[in-house]
Amino acid sequence: MTAQRSAVEARLSLADFAPKPAARPGIWSLAQFGRVVTLWLLAFVVLAVATVGARGDANPENSGLWILLGLVGGLLGGAGTTFWLVAGTRAVRQRQQVFATRLAVLSPQLQEHLGVTGEEPVPDDTVVDPGGSTLVRLDQGTLYHRSDCLLVAGKASVVVDAVDSSLTACGVCSP
Repeated sequence: MTAQRSAVEARLSLADFAPKPAARPGIWSLAQFGRVVTLWLLAFVVLAVATVGARGDANPENSGLWILLGLVGGLLGGAGTTFWLVAGTRAVRQRQQVFATRLAVLSPQLQEHLGVTGEEPVPDDTVVDPGGSTLVRLDQGTLYHRSDCLLVAGKASVVVDAVDSSLTACGVCSP
């Protein structure tokens, strides 16, 4: 497995991330585009025939068939649009998988190139409260929170010993 990985790494480099001219201008092939256009044209013809057929008849009993034919035309148009969107989604997903594979192979090289160590630095002003039971409020705040509440994370807060009647409980952390 490592021999295969090193062979792939030898072939790929950071230059593989440079923009390349596309092999074709879009993400749909000509055959897929032809099928979609065929479905849309067929839907247009069916809708036109249904419109002409229902136009001259005032009797609702006779126009029911034309309305049904119009619904079939609408379904054909919807099928064409769905096919177009599914084909585009598949093509984009394939490109994402190729990119993810290249990124996985080049990840060590990219980290070395960018000087990333993989460890996130902890800011000095961060206060870590393992218990999470301390109640705090912001300097001018009207709510009291648990110390691990997301609304006060990273902000200067004051420890509240006894809950004052002028303070209300936070609706997020529910202290």
